[in-house]
Amino acid sequence: MNIRGSLLDFVIQLASQENINIIVISRKEEDIYDRLKHFPTISFNDVRDSLEEDMKKVIHKEFANGQKWARFATMKDDVTASLIEGSGINT
Repeated sequence: MNIRGSLLDFVIQLASQENINIIVISRKEEDIYDRLKHFPTISFNDVRDSLEEDMKKVIHKEFANGQKWARFATMKDDVTASLIEGSGINT
């Protein structure tokens, strides 16, 4: 078994204990979903737009540091779109 599988086993064992509450946050990975689907879930789809806006604010704030990112200024929109796409919030 791989490390991920062992970790999922541990999480399931821990979550089955009395008086223990845990939270697991992940992307929609099939193996994680299959192993944890019998536990209560909360979908972040409802807050996706908010997350995207928050990410844009952080990225634009970082680009405001002119010295650090000056050579990428012309690519700001492309970089922002790539970072948001790579974050998985649009899946």
